Amino acid sequence: MATNNGWDNSTDFLAQGNLGRSNSNPDLFMKFSGKHKVRLVGEPRQVLTAWFNNKTVIVPNDPAMIDRVQDLLEVKVGKNLAINCIDRDDQKTRLAEGKSTRFKILMKGSSVFSPILASYEEARDTQGNKVHPGGPGGSDWMIKVSMKTPGDKRTTQYQVIPVGAAPFTKEEISVIKRADKDGKNPKDEFKDLPLGERGLIDLDMFYNEDKARERLEKLLATVGGGTTATTEETPNVVTSDDSLFGGAETTAPEVKEESKESESLDSLF
Repeated sequence: MATNNGWDNSTDFLAQGNLGRSNSNPDLFMKFSGKHKVRLVGEPRQVLTAWFNNKTVIVPNDPAMIDRVQDLLEVKVGKNLAINCIDRDDQKTRLAEGKSTRFKILMKGSSVFSPILASYEEARDTQGNKVHPGGPGGSDWMIKVSMKTPGDKRTTQYQVIPVGAAPFTKEEISVIKRADKDGKNPKDEFKDLPLGERGLIDLDMFYNEDKARERLEKLLATVGGGTTATTEETPNVVTSDDSLFGGAETTAPEVKEESKESESLDSLF
């Protein structure tokens, strides 16, 4: 089942969901403790996940697969949005070292994205257009993390605050333009750089549902009485920072028609 990605389709998607957590690969994913300032870049992608054997597993947006995962693995499937972002602390360090800005993936659920989506629905520029959170007119966001019960990650709380407009700098635009606006097809001189430095991270590639389905089939075979998987590959593991879970909505979100266009990255290309 195809997903409807982007800002206009994200509010409904998150209405009944939350997300999972894993601690690996800290350089590629935003990890939160204390407070961090981030700049969102581009469009969000909808991601369904389950938490199994201390790993976050990607689940295709397919009702039958969702039911199988929840029944056989005895887990809940949660909702996330994943988006490219600039970690301002990381950027400051890298620029001081003579390195370029790099992009990370921020993957969170409604605990982080609800305030951002609310702002997107309400804020307008001087022309009456929506202010695209990941576009040239977007803001920096301060994300503060605390635990209602110290040490209990299930009580993690997020305070998400806009801290003012943050137009892209020339340096940031130059890194964005190392590839297409969705991170695909990096230019030859950048294609061998680490992920996050060759342009935006291609989220469709990173969260490929066909690969997720193949890996889940192998995983489900080990617990559902089917053929035992022989691969030693970790099944479709990704990383994030939450440990809260919610039931997955198994129908595609409704596409909302907008009367005015919001500014995306298109104007940069």
